[in-house]
Amino acid sequence: MRAPHQKALRVAVTYGSVAVVWILVTGWLAAALPGPLSHEVEYLKGLFFVLVTSVALYFIILSWSSRTIAEADRAIEARRRLASVLETVPVGVLLLDAEGRIGLLNPTAADMLGITAEQAEGSYFADFCRPDGPAEEFDLDALLANGAASGLELGGSGERTPRAVVVRSAPADSGDPSAGWVVALADVTQEHLEHDRFRRLMNGYRFVAEASALANRAHDQEQLLREVCDLAVRYGGYIGALAVSLDPTGGPGRIIAMAKLGQETQAVARRLVEMRSPVPEGFSLSAVLGEKEISIRNNLAQDLANPWSVASSEGLAASATFASIRSSGEVVSVTLFSDIPGYFDQDQLSMLTALRSAVGFALEKLSLDSRRLVAEDALELSERNYRALFESNPMPMWIYDRETLRFVAVNRRACAKYGYTPEQFSGMTLLDVRSAQEVTALQNHLTHRTATATDVGFWTHRDAEGREFPVHVLTQPIEWQGRESVVVMVEEVARVDG
Repeated sequence: MRAPHQKALRVAVTYGSVAVVWILVTGWLAAALPGPLSHEVEYLKGLFFVLVTSVALYFIILSWSSRTIAEADRAIEARRRLASVLETVPVGVLLLDAEGRIGLLNPTAADMLGITAEQAEGSYFADFCRPDGPAEEFDLDALLANGAASGLELGGSGERTPRAVVVRSAPADSGDPSAGWVVALADVTQEHLEHDRFRRLMNGYRFVAEASALANRAHDQEQLLREVCDLAVRYGGYIGALAVSLDPTGGPGRIIAMAKLGQETQAVARRLVEMRSPVPEGFSLSAVLGEKEISIRNNLAQDLANPWSVASSEGLAASATFASIRSSGEVVSVTLFSDIPGYFDQDQLSMLTALRSAVGFALEKLSLDSRRLVAEDALELSERNYRALFESNPMPMWIYDRETLRFVAVNRRACAKYGYTPEQFSGMTLLDVRSAQEVTALQNHLTHRTATATDVGFWTHRDAEGREFPVHVLTQPIEWQGRESVVVMVEEVARVDG
């Protein structure tokens, strides 16, 4: 489309050229006519020229006016459509001047910034931006130079949650750097949240998997809880972890393990232990015993009744505590901390439930193993004491198998009294130390078994040299090496001749 001055110049040149030609031609013709007639021709040619040029100018102006009106209507419609698009498009659009001040923005951009269009006008766009990462401040010049940026957060005043955005920019007029910039904002907050949620889940699942594997191979309670706390910080994405033991009988609690906790948090933990309350208020011992399994506090800074709120200045924003009751009555609790309010959602609760089961099972297994080892030690000690008593008894003693009647153990005094070695005794039975006359009576006696200690009276025994002598016999049924047996104590008595 030609510029207006070009159109005007074209019309003027055309009009001037036609007028000059008309004047020259009609003047030459008029000069050739007789005098009176030439004056009339001059008059008529002027009128004719004015009429023709007026009509021509009318149609020219009418054509131009129609085009101008049509173009104006098209421009108005285009602006209306552009405004409609800007009003409804889910992308924020801003017009920045050369200094980075906001001159125009659509409702989507105003909502992303968290303020009205009137409040935003004249403000610096960089004041609403901050990097979603380790960078200290937002670099608007770098954004405008590169034409794109991601990992950016927009936030207004107050407690409004920041929006994660992707930014695109372009010069408003490529030929005029002072014309400013057009900036487009795409809200990717939901995608950002989903990515963050996925990252949390992956961290949590790895932590639970590592902790479950650790629980299966743990041999010591304190080592298990120390490593669980370390894994929580290393893999779980938590900023701290604390394991505490609480004695329900009234004894003082104790901190078993801590991971990445600040000085103030450690001080709070120690005070809680001194108060015999190693878990936040609302998660008392009675709650541990049955009212709830996991206590979640998702806003420690505002939960002033919660003891952990004192340490929120160190970055604690949320906590989750679970406990395990050992068969000994000891309560072992583990508390995990996050620096994100609302961190412990339903997914986290599911993972912590699985973790609580794995750690609780491991702790109970360790408790049972410990008690089993104690019982085994006690049994071994008892057996050693019993054997010492058996071996050093001044009375002859032996143990025989109730089914085979074979000797399974004899003491030193029995070997000395009867003249047999322990090896010889092991190949003998009760019948081998009895008088031949009492074999039948002994067999009849053995058919009447008792489960208690018994004074079986007086019998005649025979030693290795064949000497027979009267004895007084006491017996006690026992289990020896998994078999029913009887321990016998023999006392030689003086013979009474009839």
